[in-house]
Amino acid sequence: MNRTFLRPNTAAVAPVISTILMVAITVVLAAVLYVIVSGMLFPPPPPPASVSFDSQGWNQATGRNSASILGSAGTQNIPVSGLSYFVKDTDGVVYFAGNAGESKTTNTVAGPVTVTVSYDDNDGGDRITAGDSVIIQVSPASAWTLVDGGLFEMYYGGRQVGSHAIG
Repeated sequence: MNRTFLRPNTAAVAPVISTILMVAITVVLAAVLYVIVSGMLFPPPPPPASVSFDSQGWNQATGRNSASILGSAGTQNIPVSGLSYFVKDTDGVVYFAGNAGESKTTNTVAGPVTVTVSYDDNDGGDRITAGDSVIIQVSPASAWTLVDGGLFEMYYGGRQVGSHAIG
């Protein structure tokens, strides 16, 4: 008796299916390798620009507040002439929005208050550097209390690069 339990030419997986599986695995491995390698080829983006201030406080007799720039990061390509500023009180009311050298007048219960912001570029290089200063001038001088404790914000291209509490 000659019995055969297995068929002689039976394949476990059809050749077409095995070829498709090998190509699919190769494509997936190539994609994973590309993602890993491409992350190493390109450097990470630079940190966002930031400026730190040291507030000098108010000269109450003149209504003048100044803040020195202690340091900055990522600002080497930011021209001082391209900066814009906001001066807000503790409730977020904007007393100044504009560029250095401009003045803005706000009508208050006590009468009109004019705020002027100026930027003193210490080295004259039109770049933000340590030692530069920002001056907030309030007129009349007695109105300095309206923005005392508020917030000074510095912007470039619509992005905030620095802020400090006024006081």
